[in-house]
Amino acid sequence: MNKIVRLVWKGRIILSVGVLCYLLATGSVRGEVNIHGLMDAKKLQEIIRAKEDILKTQPEDIKSLKISGIAYHNLSVIGKKGICEKAFSVLTKAYEIAPQDDEILVYLGSVHTLLGRDAVFPLTRLYEVNKGCRLMDKAVSKSPDNIAVRLTRANNSLGLPSFFNRAGYAEKDLFYLLQLSKKRPNEFPPELLATIYYTLGEYYKGEGKGQWDTARKYWNKAVEVAPESENGIAAQKRLEVYKP
Repeated sequence: MNKIVRLVWKGRIILSVGVLCYLLATGSVRGEVNIHGLMDAKKLQEIIRAKEDILKTQPEDIKSLKISGIAYHNLSVIGKKGICEKAFSVLTKAYEIAPQDDEILVYLGSVHTLLGRDAVFPLTRLYEVNKGCRLMDKAVSKSPDNIAVRLTRANNSLGLPSFFNRAGYAEKDLFYLLQLSKKRPNEFPPELLATIYYTLGEYYKGEGKGQWDTARKYWNKAVEVAPESENGIAAQKRLEVYKP
């Protein structure tokens, strides 16, 4: 169980900055563009309180439900106890109101994997993680060019324990995003590209692959496109540690 907790958390943190950079570039959540990548417990709780005030009088306000659900999700990711069920409840209601919103769907899938992480019984863990993966796959199939959807699935897939066989989905999503960046370069700031490259390096380093030359190639790319970014700096540290 500790292995599941550790790996899921690690995987999500890797890409949270990338989601944030994407939203800062596109402004897809106006006025609150940082909610997807926000991992500060105090700020997340402030957002939740503000949205709950709105929901008291407008219980079906979809924007407030979506933002609140993502905030609860992120609190659960960073280890806040007793939050995962609330994230599930809020995102389920949001999806019932807006089933066309595939960002809500992919987060709902991610929440199911968190429920699996926290479950006591092994069969429940497997059920929840597998259900969550199916929902994330559905979101990607419906919105293959949605950057936030792709990043969320890649993030989650890379973080899950290897016996779920999800790392390949992370590879697929990250390369898809690189191809998409050639068609829509304005939506891919250097910080986001650095995140994608850094994470590809982590993929080739991990999962028993040990493909060090390939890993170093992508870490070098991360440094080249955004050397001062969080993931550019992280990639430079990887290069210093894993020298040929």
